[in-house]
Amino acid sequence: MKKILSIAILVLILFSITLKADNTNRPVGFVEGSEGGTAGLSKINPNIAYDLAFNTILDVLAQRNYEVEVMNESTGYIRTAWYTKNFSNGDIYKTRFSLNFTPDKKQVRIRSEVEFFNSSTGMWEKGVDDDKTKTVKGDIINQIR
Repeated sequence: MKKILSIAILVLILFSITLKADNTNRPVGFVEGSEGGTAGLSKINPNIAYDLAFNTILDVLAQRNYEVEVMNESTGYIRTAWYTKNFSNGDIYKTRFSLNFTPDKKQVRIRSEVEFFNSSTGMWEKGVDDDKTKTVKGDIINQIR
């Protein structure tokens, strides 16, 4: 009987340690291991001039609190700085976007990158956040199509 009780206590301890290790602030849309983010080409409305499309994208990123870190209007490249959220338990979640216009300036590729610092493991996890990507990408596409 003592052996069974000892095993049951050990199982409960291991279960509670597992729950503690998984107690992170990882957002629901985060998918680990999809390094490099998601990318896809989006057409720009032919009635919208390139400079207007470029500036519209900058406006959408600013409205979403993304700060532009690198920008080259002549090549059609925009990359935001990391947008970082720190949690009280030590977890860190950061996202950024990069956008490349095609050489003919008729389409734009929108790519997201996400990194999550899991304070329980002390490791950075790279991946994507499908929810955040769809939201920001949707906002951009709605403005330039």
